[in-house]
Amino acid sequence: MRAGFLLNKIHHFDIIGSTNDVARSLIAVGCNSGEVVISDVQTDGRGRKGDRWESPFGGLWFSVILFPYNLLVSKMSIFSIANALAISKGIEEKTGLIPLIKFPNDLYINDKKLCGILIESSSSLSYINWVIVGVGINVNVDIKDLPNCATSIKNELKKEVDKEGIFFSVLGQMEMLYLTLDKLDSFIPEIKERAIEISENALVY
Repeated sequence: MRAGFLLNKIHHFDIIGSTNDVARSLIAVGCNSGEVVISDVQTDGRGRKGDRWESPFGGLWFSVILFPYNLLVSKMSIFSIANALAISKGIEEKTGLIPLIKFPNDLYINDKKLCGILIESSSSLSYINWVIVGVGINVNVDIKDLPNCATSIKNELKKEVDKEGIFFSVLGQMEMLYLTLDKLDSFIPEIKERAIEISENALVY
């Protein structure tokens, strides 16, 4: 993987069921590492436990496809948490807000959920063949369109923000992570600084 690879091909949709499902379809027919699927609205977004994830207009709903050559199955826990760190840093870079990581990979502000991450993968023996990192960030979403347990960047800052700028900032931070998969342990200090609830076992691989 090389710098800028996440910008090689972005598949944009106005409305689809799930960006992760479209990403799976792309893998099935053949695609490249770093391709991104993004939609203005998802009608069938889901969380880690299969729970419905509200994905109305104004949010960032996207999935990143990776074919990592050196990612061990045993590293998937810290890989997942490190993605949450990267997204948190990308949001901070553009808004000044510092979302905190709630294990395994959700982001919270003021005790309310701002971002959910759904990671799906396939492996052979000890190594990951492909991984899809699905991301849902409540950016310019009206609070009335969200569950009581959730918030949005717009709600926290009391104004609309540059959604596209946040998207590319987050992608930049995620790319830096993917270019250093052999050094995942180097992210542990930063993860601990931003963690609300995290098990030490999750950081051991």
